[in-house]
Amino acid sequence: GRWLVLVRENGSLLAVSTLILHALLWGISLTIIPGVAGWHWLRRRPLRRIRAIQASAESIIAGDMA
Repeated sequence: GRWLVLVRENGSLLAVSTLILHALLWGISLTIIPGVAGWHWLRRRPLRRIRAIQASAESIIAGDMA
C-alpha cells in the first residue's frame, strides 16, 4: 500500500488551545470569586440570629426573665 502523510503547522492549534485555556481560567475565576463571597455573606446572616438566640437563652438560664 501507499501512504499519504499530511502535516500541518501546529502554531495556530497552540494559539487556539492557549486562548481556550485562558478563557476557561477567567470563567472559573469569575465564577468562584463571587460564589465564595456570596457564600460568606449568606453564612453570616443565620449565625447572627443563632448568636442572638443563644445570648437570650443564656440570660434566661442565668435567671434574668426580663
